[in-house]
Amino acid sequence: MSLKTIRDSYEKLLATLNEAGIKLDASQKSGLDGFILSLEESVSSQRQKAIRMAKEATEQKMEKEYKEVFESIMKHTQ
Repeated sequence: MSLKTIRDSYEKLLATLNEAGIKLDASQKSGLDGFILSLEESVSSQRQKAIRMAKEATEQKMEKEYKEVFESIMKHTQ
């Protein structure tokens, strides 16, 4: 789920509520806005965490492969 999708869905929700005749007061709208911002921050944080973990896993794999290749080259040069 992207941040744009969250924001678009939220805007659609507000429009649908308005069309259904449900009026939100400033406090209710503020509460929903805060919830959406919190959700967006959580999604963003999880995405960054996933990117960092994928990067670390890739770096570890590449380091292991490099070490194996280097050791193989050293073994064959001796």
